[in-house]
Amino acid sequence: MLPVALGSISAAIIGYAVWFQITRVRPALEALQLKPDDATSLQRWRSGSILSFVLFESVVLYGFALRFMGGTLQESVPFYGAGIALMLIYWPKQP
Repeated sequence: MLPVALGSISAAIIGYAVWFQITRVRPALEALQLKPDDATSLQRWRSGSILSFVLFESVVLYGFALRFMGGTLQESVPFYGAGIALMLIYWPKQP
């Protein structure tokens, strides 16, 4: 029951993080490409990237918590893989 609950929470977190990337980080990055000295866009890009990485890393931490609470390695690996893959996919691009 615990892996299913943590998986559902992780799926919601991933959805929110991707939505945040699309609605906040991508527009700020596009604005910075047009006007590199825009402080507001830089702050949005920076805070959005950090928040997204925190959310992606929380998925990895759910896998660690599951393993720590007695889950098997096979139950934890999808959490590790998803979190690490998402961090690599959404690696911050320099504006």
